[in-house]
Amino acid sequence: MDISKTIKAITSKWQKQLGAPTLDIDSLEASIHQRLPADLRSFLQWSNGGNCKFKNIYIDLWPTGAINKLNQEYQIAKYLGSKHIGIGTDGGSTCIALDYTTTPPTICTFDLGDIDTSKINHLKLSFSETINMANAGALTDKNIYQ
Repeated sequence: MDISKTIKAITSKWQKQLGAPTLDIDSLEASIHQRLPADLRSFLQWSNGGNCKFKNIYIDLWPTGAINKLNQEYQIAKYLGSKHIGIGTDGGSTCIALDYTTTPPTICTFDLGDIDTSKINHLKLSFSETINMANAGALTDKNIYQ
């Protein structure tokens, strides 16, 4: 399923924010030295952050202007290196992140209170697949916690 179908499927549930201008997304990519996956770029253009309580999981996506700042505050690069970029949380201490050790980048999760490379949960899903699984009720706290 492409991102436009994903967006259509969650529009009534997602707490949408004003979409991010392309310039803001480009600026974020320059600051993290990585290109965002196309599906996430498109999603951010539709809703710059936002959140949703899906059937079995809550997802809070950070806006483009907060991603770099929150990654620095949580010291994600210090503990995991520059190949993991936090993009949101489960509303609690679990970070939802992009894993750039894979091509294309996939979603991984880890505990913001105990950041350690040995404790990364590699979901190995695209951003779209992650949202689709959450929307279908197939992504739960048991999937994202290691």
